[in-house]
Amino acid sequence: MRDLGPGSMLWTVRCCGQRQWQPTGSDHAGVMPRLIPVPRELQRRPFTVAEGFAAGVPRSVLDGPRFHRAFHGVRVPIALPNTVAVRAAAAALIVPEPFAFCGPTAAQLSGLPLPVSLQECSDTHVMVPTAARVPRHRSVPGWILRGHSGLRLADVDRLGGLPVLGVGPLFVQLAADVGLHDLVALGDAIVRRWVEGIDLAAVVRRAHGQRGVRRARRAVGLVRPRVDSPMETKVRLMIVDAGLPCPIPGYVVHDHSGWIGEVDLVYPEWKVAIEYDGDVHRTRRAWAADHAKTQLLHDAGWVVIRLTARDVLQTPELTIHRIRQHIEAAMHEGAG
Repeated sequence: MRDLGPGSMLWTVRCCGQRQWQPTGSDHAGVMPRLIPVPRELQRRPFTVAEGFAAGVPRSVLDGPRFHRAFHGVRVPIALPNTVAVRAAAAALIVPEPFAFCGPTAAQLSGLPLPVSLQECSDTHVMVPTAARVPRHRSVPGWILRGHSGLRLADVDRLGGLPVLGVGPLFVQLAADVGLHDLVALGDAIVRRWVEGIDLAAVVRRAHGQRGVRRARRAVGLVRPRVDSPMETKVRLMIVDAGLPCPIPGYVVHDHSGWIGEVDLVYPEWKVAIEYDGDVHRTRRAWAADHAKTQLLHDAGWVVIRLTARDVLQTPELTIHRIRQHIEAAMHEGAG
């Protein structure tokens, strides 16, 4: 069979009782071709082999190079990107309800931060109720389905038409698979941008005896609102681990003339501000805005400590020393 690429029309010619594949427009011994198109709908999403047959697509096309042979009995158009959303849509075709995507799959579908090791995991995780049979399907390289038990239907949310484990139970589930700092970053993201006001502490209390719940209890006590990125979480925890007081995240600073801006981390009693400059701060417009805010903070009597990834990841001891010096100087000045 010749691969004509996505959107091409394929037709068959019956010759001597045998079906042969030819590209549209070619002639074969004067026999009029019978067109068998691949419906556009099946070129845009995962589908089952049964759907393909019902649409008139022959087995030779379904097993050919135009489709990934994903989970058993499922085909995915080769033109679709291999994303978590596509893999989840493929898995949803074969896992009987009720179920929910969970673990790293649910976190990525929800846009929640994960450590790199889990971001790179292409396995698709699903959870079913305790009484249900855990899904076990023949694995195809690159398309692995991992089943889990213990789903409560009350914990299921819908996201883009897919059933997904709610972010509270997901926080507890992932506690068994990620480190403390990464779990706190996950919790910060949940309470800041995805579900404002969620009571993670109450969710953790209900998870008594669940795997990872001890780490979840530690993490939930360190979670803070108004945190914009996992690196801001890392900076805050680095400061706390060094024995310094916990700075307040997302603090809005005012002076006598009004609003100055929101600062990543602050010690308002000592007027010490800590700003983490990630990649989004590299544009000219962002740099100009950061410079203007820093100048206003200086004019209002604040010390501003600007940090980059290098300060946090490569020279954390020097960074802590800088912060400690500024805090001690501010405390001394205040006492004087």
